[in-house]
Amino acid sequence: MSYTLGSTYELSKHIFLRANIASAFRTANIAELTQDGIHESRYERGNPNLKSQKSNEIDFGFHYHNAKFSFDIATFYNKIDNYIFLSPTTDTIATGQKIYKYGQTNSTLYGFETGLNYVPIKQIELHGNYAYTIGKQHNGDYLPFIPQNKINASVKYKLLHLAHTKGLFIEVGGTYAFSKDDISPFEEESDSYFLLNTSIASTFLIGNQKIKIGIFATNILDTKYMDHLSTLSEEGYYNMGRNISVKLTIPLEVIY
Repeated sequence: MSYTLGSTYELSKHIFLRANIASAFRTANIAELTQDGIHESRYERGNPNLKSQKSNEIDFGFHYHNAKFSFDIATFYNKIDNYIFLSPTTDTIATGQKIYKYGQTNSTLYGFETGLNYVPIKQIELHGNYAYTIGKQHNGDYLPFIPQNKINASVKYKLLHLAHTKGLFIEVGGTYAFSKDDISPFEEESDSYFLLNTSIASTFLIGNQKIKIGIFATNILDTKYMDHLSTLSEEGYYNMGRNISVKLTIPLEVIY
């Protein structure tokens, strides 16, 4: 049986408290039961004896907002019986790929997320968020493939009242991922890294036709990094370096 029950309490017109409890279950999928071969850069081996996993979660949230500022924080605690997960081993196959096996154990996942938005003046928007997650097995070992804790922040500047344009903005943002040493047995630690991103976009008016164009640059410092969830890190491959893309959108109106 699965269920969800939630409640929101309004302390004032600016402050809200939220609480939720939920229960759910899932059965193992085909890959988890029968996988026996190379998948991306690793050799995965399924487990036909996996049982259904069942989770019971509780979370609490706090929200505050006014005309220029908003803040949210939410905490969660999730107890999962027979949690199904893929775990590295010390074994390899003849071609060198490490063997990963599906297993299960009683586990807990807990952490919190927080975010804020601030608009000091009409043209400027500030955004930020932070996510923290811990996963543990019942014997005290950490779970594998838990993401690094990360901070994201950005500043958006909106240019107003320019001829033939609408919604022109410039945004600069960054992501800082903390190093990860709370790892499962046979998992490798991950270093911290910082990524700098920027974008500029607007809608142009050519006659009666709207044309939306945006230029997006990610990892503009060309940082060499390996995210903890990357499936290619064991092969020595870094995540994507500097990348610049252009997006063009031309809305077409259909007249009936």
